Amino acid sequence: MKILNNLTIKHLKLNKKRTVVTIIGIILSTALMVGIGLLFSTLRDNSVKMVIENSGSHHVMIEVEKNKLDFISKNDSVLNYKYKSNLGYSLYEGITNSYKPYIKVLTASKEYLEDLKLVEGRLPNNENEIIIPEHLETNGEVKLNVGDEIILNIGKRISDDGILLGETPYYFEYICDDNICDVNQNIKKESLIDTKELKYKIVGIIERDIQEDYQDPGYNAFTVSEPSDILSVYVTYKNIKDTYKNSKIIAKNLGYESSLEDSVYYEQLNYNDNLLAFSGVSNYSNMLDSMSWIIIIILSLVSIACIIVIYNSFAISVMERKKQFGLFSSIGATKKQLKHTVFFEAFIVGIIGIPLGILSAYLGIGIVLMIINKLLPNMFDFPLALVTYPLFIIIPVIFMIITILISAFLPARSASKVSPIEAIRLNDDIKIKSKKLKTPKIVKLFGVEGEIAYKNMKRNKKKYRITIISLFISIVLFVSFSALLKYGLKSTYNYTELPKYEYAFNMSSDNKESIDNIINQVLKIDGIKKYSIIRPVYYHAESNDDYFTSQLKSNYSEESFNNELLNINILTLNNKAYEDYKKEIGLTKDVPILLNVINKMDYTSNSRKQIKITVE
Repeated sequence: MKILNNLTIKHLKLNKKRTVVTIIGIILSTALMVGIGLLFSTLRDNSVKMVIENSGSHHVMIEVEKNKLDFISKNDSVLNYKYKSNLGYSLYEGITNSYKPYIKVLTASKEYLEDLKLVEGRLPNNENEIIIPEHLETNGEVKLNVGDEIILNIGKRISDDGILLGETPYYFEYICDDNICDVNQNIKKESLIDTKELKYKIVGIIERDIQEDYQDPGYNAFTVSEPSDILSVYVTYKNIKDTYKNSKIIAKNLGYESSLEDSVYYEQLNYNDNLLAFSGVSNYSNMLDSMSWIIIIILSLVSIACIIVIYNSFAISVMERKKQFGLFSSIGATKKQLKHTVFFEAFIVGIIGIPLGILSAYLGIGIVLMIINKLLPNMFDFPLALVTYPLFIIIPVIFMIITILISAFLPARSASKVSPIEAIRLNDDIKIKSKKLKTPKIVKLFGVEGEIAYKNMKRNKKKYRITIISLFISIVLFVSFSALLKYGLKSTYNYTELPKYEYAFNMSSDNKESIDNIINQVLKIDGIKKYSIIRPVYYHAESNDDYFTSQLKSNYSEESFNNELLNINILTLNNKAYEDYKKEIGLTKDVPILLNVINKMDYTSNSRKQIKITVE
């Protein structure tokens, strides 16, 4: 066997041009596959950075009673945690944002405060110091400086009906006078109770806290004091893959109950879903399967093209060495040894080509990312950085090894079948009888050149078939990649599609006349080309099993059925919008339009998929 290996190496050296061409083919194929993996790695890393920037690096947020914090602080699975606690709201004179009239005062752990981004000053050290957000000035038009002292009457929000409002949006209605409604003036339908006057010194200004909800009626300001009874604890686990399992255990220890049996979702838990998804963690197995299959399909398509290129190289090599294989066979070489010779050749060129291909991929993708960052500096929140995610490199390398083995398999099998007589005659590639060379009349239309080409194809069917297969695969690859690109762009468009309007606003009031007055004021604004007025009407229907399909009833629990499906939502449109909608759906009569299908997300069997359910 050692002699055969030495002869193989000698053959590669003697045929340097073909060997170099084969290695270049492997380098390009490897670079293409690994490059795809590096692009996935880079985009994944960039997405993770954006999620952390906008949502935080925690894995889950858990609402915890202050006296039960030990369940998290002493949990071995927890890497670190931080918390904040809402001390209350204070109305602040001068805030111009009608939807956000409060300063929301919070206390937080040292870890939470250190994650805030200081614009000016320092963090608070005691209960008499406070830091305020910069958008209090840019959004609320209140100018406060480091060193100023403020007095806040902090309390709990309560509606006129006596309901504690917590962190829900601000509760008010517009003031209207003589059919003129001022959207900058409003009637409060809530107030503060249990207020306490506190004096603070502003020691710092921060960027907007990323955990501040855009619908929250207050601007987050932080101090250091004893927290309230409920803490919002942001937990990061040692192993992100165990997020759902560990969170479920903590939730049960805290005495929380899930609405669904064996579910990991609790009302008091809020998972950082985007970060978990980009980190390869999902409670729904079919989501991860879909992502994996996309990568595998792309690499499979690329592999097919690479197999054709590399196969042709090995096939030529075997053809050149046929006489040599016949001599080996005549002196006792077995079929297994002849196969091994071809695979050894594949190993030699592979061991050289794959590492060089990986280096080429890093170099090529690195240059591409530099160009993108230079030409499109504002396209991403963070500059694209070349990142290696092991899984996305290992998979392409495995595909490349398999590609080389498949490319060498057929030539190896062909080499093992070479007999001494065939090797001497070298005529096994061309087997044709004279009667088969008769030229069809249709070929004669192409002249002498057509006849020569046809006869050449007939006398060497193997090369002809390889050419046909190559053309076929090329067309399949073109169509496949075009379809993937088309559906990818369509999905991206659907995901990022802007609504078919430029502006929308909602109003809620018991006074229909005041709403009509505001609408009339808005419609008088110059430049309005098209508008729709949608008025929702709700009522609770009586349950009647005869009205609903068995599919509908089987997908809803009795409680959900009564709470969701029996609440009928009727939307009324203004005449012009109704006529436009009729035209869009091809309706000619003035009749009520029933949406008889429900799009429901199904979470059963650890999967998530959208299903369509017929109502009746």
